[in-house]
Amino acid sequence: MARGEKEQACLDYVKSIVFSQQNICYVCSIADDDLIEQMFQTASPNVDLNSFPDFICDGGFIEQFEVTSSHSNRNGSTMKREQDKLRKEAEAKEAVLMAEMNETPCYEGKSIITDTWHSKHSYEDFCLSFKRSWQDHIDSLDKYTGDKTTGIFMIQYNDGALVLDAVFPDVKTEIYYGDLLERPEYGGYRLTHDSLMLEYIYQFKDRIQYVAFFNNDGFHGKRCEIICTENIPEILKIVKGKYRFHCAMIGSAHTVYGISSPIPLCGGTTENE
Repeated sequence: MARGEKEQACLDYVKSIVFSQQNICYVCSIADDDLIEQMFQTASPNVDLNSFPDFICDGGFIEQFEVTSSHSNRNGSTMKREQDKLRKEAEAKEAVLMAEMNETPCYEGKSIITDTWHSKHSYEDFCLSFKRSWQDHIDSLDKYTGDKTTGIFMIQYNDGALVLDAVFPDVKTEIYYGDLLERPEYGGYRLTHDSLMLEYIYQFKDRIQYVAFFNNDGFHGKRCEIICTENIPEILKIVKGKYRFHCAMIGSAHTVYGISSPIPLCGGTTENE
């Protein structure tokens, strides 16, 4: 995507949920709900794509950034490097397949699958990524001279590796509890259930009034949550110590399928495509 496109795509999705009447706002008053709608309704892209914030609104701003649970270093996340390598391998195999089928047509069809596992994911790496990205954008906010009355950080998580589990202390392993120990219906990551990150965000409640978290999870399903940072202690009363997160094994795959098709030529003969 070109610069600005992924930020706009994230805004468009969250905005569509905000105005869909779905209940995605947590510890928000009616006044908060109205203000959030106003912010997303009036959000306009910053004409300077290289400057903070991504979107300017009536009475404030919205800034978008992404976080990852993949192990990262100065070269970026391990998962993105693995996906880039996988794409290049798939493109090379596709070129070979096309050359082979041009030489020897295959009317039954032929497919090639290129896949890989992404093993270097952890909740600890997610927390590091979250805090590092958050602080980078707070630093940009401190330099911003525009309207800071209402600030929204719109955070996107794309990996789909984090899994939500309920914590059941002192459970006996020798007895069966039925469905009492089942994890929540939505098994993907939820910021509203992450007391560690909520406590971190709460430190910045005077500078960031709302956090919109978009979990772009291809396995558990997409989910959006908007949190009023001032009221985070109310969430903590309910969730602290009750949930934990771990990373499931995830992978990526590219499938190339080819089939030869005869093309009629003048005179009734055919040529293979």
